[in-house]
Amino acid sequence: MSTAAAPTRIITRTLDIQNAVEPLNSFQICRGDTVQFNLTFMRGAEELDYTGYTLRVFAKAVNRDGIVSPEADPLFSYEGNFASTFTIGSTQTAGAAGPYLLTVIVLDTSLTIPQTITTQCIYFDLLENGYAGVYQPGQ
Repeated sequence: MSTAAAPTRIITRTLDIQNAVEPLNSFQICRGDTVQFNLTFMRGAEELDYTGYTLRVFAKAVNRDGIVSPEADPLFSYEGNFASTFTIGSTQTAGAAGPYLLTVIVLDTSLTIPQTITTQCIYFDLLENGYAGVYQPGQ
């Protein structure tokens, strides 16, 4: 009996650079999921085009005291030419279950954060998928 790989989990979020991310933007994934992120960047009603910019995304665990350690290795990270859609592979989400903070940064061509762009942070939960051995994709 063969087991098919779990489908890619799709997370779609709109990030308004004029407003902090609300808890509404939270999401859950399971250990070992492949995750496709679809991000739309807005300034109020205006959709922003960051062609030629760099997108940097990383997720770090939130400690029991509610603090994210800057020294901690990220659960996963992505950096590349700006794209509103990117995928994180299943091996990158195979960390310890718990709360995480996803940080999304857009950098201009000099790799600095332009004054018109804010860093966006989204809290999410990485859940166990019930498998006691080596991770396997969530269903």
